[in-house]
Amino acid sequence: MSAPCAVGVWRAHVVVPRTWRTWSRAGRDAVLAHELAHVQRRDLLVAFATRVNRAVFWFHPVAWWLERRIAATAEQACDEVVLSSGQDPQRYASLLVDMATALKSRSGRVAWQSIGMADGGDLESRVDRVLAGEVPRLSRWRAAGVMCMSAAALVVAVACQQAPAALTPNPEVTAEIEDYQAREAKWKADKTMTLEQVNAMAEAFADKKDSETAQSLLTFYMERGQALMGWNAMVAARRTVLLSMIEQKPESSLTHWPIEPRFDPTGWAEAKRLWLAHVANQDVTAKVRGNAATFFGRTEPARAEQLLLRAVTIDADGPQPRIAGGLYSTVIIGATSDNDNTRVTEVSREEADGM
Repeated sequence: MSAPCAVGVWRAHVVVPRTWRTWSRAGRDAVLAHELAHVQRRDLLVAFATRVNRAVFWFHPVAWWLERRIAATAEQACDEVVLSSGQDPQRYASLLVDMATALKSRSGRVAWQSIGMADGGDLESRVDRVLAGEVPRLSRWRAAGVMCMSAAALVVAVACQQAPAALTPNPEVTAEIEDYQAREAKWKADKTMTLEQVNAMAEAFADKKDSETAQSLLTFYMERGQALMGWNAMVAARRTVLLSMIEQKPESSLTHWPIEPRFDPTGWAEAKRLWLAHVANQDVTAKVRGNAATFFGRTEPARAEQLLLRAVTIDADGPQPRIAGGLYSTVIIGATSDNDNTRVTEVSREEADGM
């Protein structure tokens, strides 16, 4: 603590720094007169009320102005008390400057529920008034009147403030948010299914082969399948779903093969057979060729490239070589973890023409 202040709201006290013993007798008298004036005038209670008002109406500039104005008025009134006790104006002005300098050089005093003689903000004006003998004689009632009028002005300003126009919802944004929330809820529900629920859903999928059930099963297998079923059982169950989707819905994004061939060679071989059967059909869509290229991009980059180039000739806006499975990065640097399978496999002209 570097400057004297009055603290407390209901039971106020005057607190002084440790250096008070070095002050002159006149300086101690001036400090005590100033701080005791704050206590007698109930300035701490008024300051508490203005800070609460500012906290509630933080958005309104009048609340901030009101706090500063009342603080400045309180300091001027206490300066009047000090000078009325016979203090020399020049010596008192010098004391104010010394206190403000000490407060600035050692900042950190908490302002809440405290008032110091170096507070008030407009120290320069206070010093000028003290030296000029123009300290205003503000009675307690006049100060209270200023506060009441300021508070009334704040209430009127807030009451007259126009209510902000209601925001118009953006239908597209609203739809996107609702869609995201629905997908998030479904994902959480799918990954927390019990084994009984999963088994029942797998039986239903065997009959319907629908994308929604496939999505739920694949989510569960990815998130908790290995932990609850074991690796082998999870791979076999997921294989069934993936092969069904490749065979029945080759344009679906659910056809993506998630693991390297060496972890499921049986499933990989069957998936390869299905994709080759699809792309052998000259009428197959660009989307199907793009999905097939993603599948072959891990092990047969040359075949995957031909599939993508063929897809571009069918649909210029369809899948592009630069985005399908990182095809070219795989060929150049062997980006997959299964390095044994990143070798370029040559494709004959006859095979390429048939893709």
